[in-house]
Amino acid sequence: MNLAPTDAKWVYDWTDPTMPAGWNELEVAAAGSVVVLIHDALQPDPPVFDYDKEAIERVKIRKQEKALKKKREEAEAAAAAAGTTSPPP
Repeated sequence: MNLAPTDAKWVYDWTDPTMPAGWNELEVAAAGSVVVLIHDALQPDPPVFDYDKEAIERVKIRKQEKALKKKREEAEAAAAAAGTTSPPP
């Protein structure tokens, strides 16, 4: 569907969720969601976002973050047990 800029703005402003100021992307996990591609002078042919691939990448990142957090907590616990105030690097 092609819309005039003023009509596209109305549709954009009418839909949920509301995009925070300064953001250009928001991930919403909802079945049946509609993807809207905004074409403009800077992005005349925007790429279609691969949501499935992104979901897999986010799972990997969360696992890495969890492992790093566990490692940090173990280092802090070891430092506390040894009586030092900061964990080793």
